[in-house]
Amino acid sequence: MKKLGLFLLLCAAAAASAADPAPVPKGPPVAVKQVKFPDFPSVKPKVDPPVPAPKADPDAPAKLGKGQYYVVASPKPLLILPAGTGEVTVQTRKPPFMLPAAQALGWQPDAKDPEFVTWGDEYPYLYVVKGSKSGDVALTVIPALNDLDDKKAQIPLAPKDVLKKLLQVDDGTGPRPPPDVIPVPKPVDPPKPPDVIPNPSKGFRVLFIYERQADLTQEQLNILASTKIVAYLNDKCVKDANGKPEFRKWDKSTIEKEGGLAKESALWQQMWKDSKDKIGKLPQVVIVNDQAGVPYEWPATEDAMLALLKKYGG
Repeated sequence: MKKLGLFLLLCAAAAASAADPAPVPKGPPVAVKQVKFPDFPSVKPKVDPPVPAPKADPDAPAKLGKGQYYVVASPKPLLILPAGTGEVTVQTRKPPFMLPAAQALGWQPDAKDPEFVTWGDEYPYLYVVKGSKSGDVALTVIPALNDLDDKKAQIPLAPKDVLKKLLQVDDGTGPRPPPDVIPVPKPVDPPKPPDVIPNPSKGFRVLFIYERQADLTQEQLNILASTKIVAYLNDKCVKDANGKPEFRKWDKSTIEKEGGLAKESALWQQMWKDSKDKIGKLPQVVIVNDQAGVPYEWPATEDAMLALLKKYGG
């Protein structure tokens, strides 16, 4: 009887629990927490930045291979002067002119016919450069004709008018040494012309200027004492009012003393005034023709001096 009573008591408690659920607490609902892992930063794959396309360097050498042509197109006539360890030939062509695209170095093929490059009337002067011997060749490109100003006078060339381009020529006869061991020829600029000295009057005149106290060589002394040179100047130089040939031999240390030129004519005093700041290392010779004069270092020998004088005096 005791077991039966206990069983009935448990059944009554379970029924009461199912009929009266536990009260729900008031307030906002509680969020359900999700599973959380350690928050490590994500590993992104390394991506190299894009490399910009290299820009064409206008000063970079152009590689001219066997069977290729370097074509210079111009609206005006040009002079093209090659120099260097390699060799090229330069030929002129008139439009219309056509080359296979593979042979026209650096030129874009025709849009309508991509196998060829065609030059039309827009470039009336064409210069075709072809390699004939491997090596470096510097092309100096100079306008053949000067432009004219409004008065139809020629406009002197400016440095920007002279263009230069370096070619690396490979004639296909064998391997070419690496560029870093090839001495790149530098275009040789023309020598600077000497200072011009105005001639106070018409005629061929010569001034020898030296310093006797300096150590003159025997050849220079021979020039000073040369009878051949004196005979030539007596014949060719213009004569003054007294019939004296207009050439002089001056010791610089003497004429620069006070009154050193007092016995000379106004013309020769003016000649020295115009010359003294333009002559170089002594001894020098100033040779003037009808328009102007030029100072020169003395040539090495008497005969060389005579040849220089004849170049101007005839």
